[in-house]
Amino acid sequence: MRLLLPSLLALSLPALAATQLTLPDGREVVLEDDFTWHYLLTTPAQSGVAPRLSQQAMAEPALLSQSTAQGVTVALTDRIQEGDRMRLELQVHNQQAGSVVQVEGQVVFYSEQGEQLQALPLRLWQSIYQMPDTYLRQGDKKPFTTDWLTLPPGQTHPLLQLQITEVKRRS
Repeated sequence: MRLLLPSLLALSLPALAATQLTLPDGREVVLEDDFTWHYLLTTPAQSGVAPRLSQQAMAEPALLSQSTAQGVTVALTDRIQEGDRMRLELQVHNQQAGSVVQVEGQVVFYSEQGEQLQALPLRLWQSIYQMPDTYLRQGDKKPFTTDWLTLPPGQTHPLLQLQITEVKRRS
């Protein structure tokens, strides 16, 4: 009997993969199978229709400015805009063991009405190759400024969402 309960719990864990929950205050979150979570910020894409920001994201656009994945959090601290181009100033935080040498991601631009305009690949963190003192070690928080991004046509202040797609580490 003592072995039965842990076995049943272990079998039920895969069922928790990507579970959507509504918090008592009405915000919606998604629990991932790697024990991370994030706010539900977009509505699913339908055939021929791009994803849109959820009502929650439209009401709290600050939720879009942070992304956490694979033990790394990237948060937008400022935008530098010149004409139709923009650079992002970020704060990058490594919360897991293993030094981070690179964080890849994307920035997704949305109109003021919440319609997705475009997604651009973006380097969110980069250390200097073979210079361990520049690596992002566990517990470190460091600033990073992205390369220039071209804004979607006709947009002067689009909403933007940061997304982490890959984290490269050195042990």
